[in-house]
Amino acid sequence: MAGRIAATPAVTVKMARRVIRHLAEPEIRSSMAEELIAQTFINASHDYAEFRAARAAEREPTYRGS
Repeated sequence: MAGRIAATPAVTVKMARRVIRHLAEPEIRSSMAEELIAQTFINASHDYAEFRAARAAEREPTYRGS
C-alpha cells in the first residue's frame, strides 16, 4: 500500500491527508465540503491529466507535482 501511495502525485496525497484530518471534526458537513474542494482541485491538476493520458496510452505516468 505504501508503494502505491508513494507512486501517486504528491498533491493528491496532500489533499487526501487534509481530508482525512478533517474527518475527525465533529461536523461532517465541514469534512464533505473539504473533500469536494480537494477533489475539484485534483481533477483540474496537470498530474491528473497526465494520469489519464498515461492510462489511455498504456504507459507509466510522469508527474510534475502540479
